Formats: sequence, structure tokens, C-alpha cells
Amino acid sequence: MTHPSRRRLAAATLAIAALTLTACSGDSDGDAAVSGDDESFGDISVQLSWIKNEEFAGEFFALENGYYTDAGLGEVTLTAGPSTGAAELISGTTDVALSDAVSIGSVVASEGAPLKIIGTTFQKNPFTVLSLTDGGDIATPADLVGKRIGVQDSNTALFQALLAANDIDPADVEVVPVQYDPAPSSRARSTGSSPTSPTRPSPWRPTAPRRRTSPSPTTASRSWPRRSR
Repeated sequence: MTHPSRRRLAAATLAIAALTLTACSGDSDGDAAVSGDDESFGDISVQLSWIKNEEFAGEFFALENGYYTDAGLGEVTLTAGPSTGAAELISGTTDVALSDAVSIGSVVASEGAPLKIIGTTFQKNPFTVLSLTDGGDIATPADLVGKRIGVQDSNTALFQALLAANDIDPADVEVVPVQYDPAPSSRARSTGSSPTSPTRPSPWRPTAPRRRTSPSPTTASRSWPRRSR
């Protein structure tokens, strides 16, 4: 495997991001926009944050249809998670990782990890708060006050950031530990839930209307190790 230089790695990463958007949008003009010249960017490895599912459809579609090769990349390896990608980046076992800003930012802040966020995957934040309109009826961040909200352990930092960004005292919101299933909201265990990402079809079919809000202050991101010049 031929590892690209820092400059080529940056260019290759931008090419992957552009091609992913092209694959998702079906815009055939994307090839010309990212191919530039015939210089090869070399091989590149990408650590995905979650299991192989529809969240990464753009990356796999581009791989299977040869878009990466057309853009001047060599072998592109997409490694399924779950993983924040931080450990893989620091150890050098991957060149780029798809993660979220909270996970990467926490590692940088607490451990001084030499990581850098270089772009976003989603145009809008996929993190959401779900509630029943005849239950919690949460439409805005302010509606969280006085409510019982189910939060997964991995999303605790994100939910705390949401409260802080909206000047909400954590003591005014009751947090209930839950797993990745919105069903507790229908069983009155909580009046809302904060799922990680709406990338999987939910098996839950409530009889009451659901309300979804997306007030999260962070986005899924692409990260790579910061190297000295």
C-alpha cells in the first residue's frame, strides 16, 4: 500500500468528500470538479464511525462505481465501526476517520490528541430529539425543561452540550439512561429520547404522532491526524 504525503492526503480527503456528495446527489458533473489532473493521490484508509449501513451509502456507492479511481485515488479502504476513530488515527492505522465533533473534541481537550477536524459529512445535524405530540410534545430546546429525557451513554456529552448551548440548567431536565430504541417514550418511561442518528429505520410504529427536533450544536465530522510540517 502506498501512503500519500500530508498534502496529497489532504487532497485525497477532499476528493473523497466531494465524491461522496456526488454519489448521494447523482450529479455527474462532480467527476470533473475533483479529478483535476492525472496525479495519483495514492492509497487511503477511512475508518467509519458505525457499522456498514445506509449512513455511509455515498462512500460505498463511490467505491463500487469507481469514482475514487476516476478522481486519482489508488486503493480506498473503508473500515466499518463502531469506533470514534481517535485511537486508529493516533496509532496510524487509518488516514481519515468519520466521527462526531464531540468525540474528537473530547479527546483533543482531555488528552491533547493531535487530531484535526477538516470537514463535515452532513449538511444538517443528524442528532435528534424525538417525542410524542400527545406526550412530551418537545418542539424547541426550551421544551426540555421539566421533562424526562432518555439519553444513551455515548450521547451524554452531546446532550449536555445541547443544554449548555441553550442556557438550560441540567438540574431542570431529568435524564433517563436508555439504549438505541425510541420505544421507552411510548411506555411513558421518558417523555423524549435523544437517538444518535436517524440512519436506521425504526421498528417502532407509534399510534400517536411523533415530533422530531434537531437542535444539536454539533455535526458528524471527518477527522485526520495533525502532522508537523
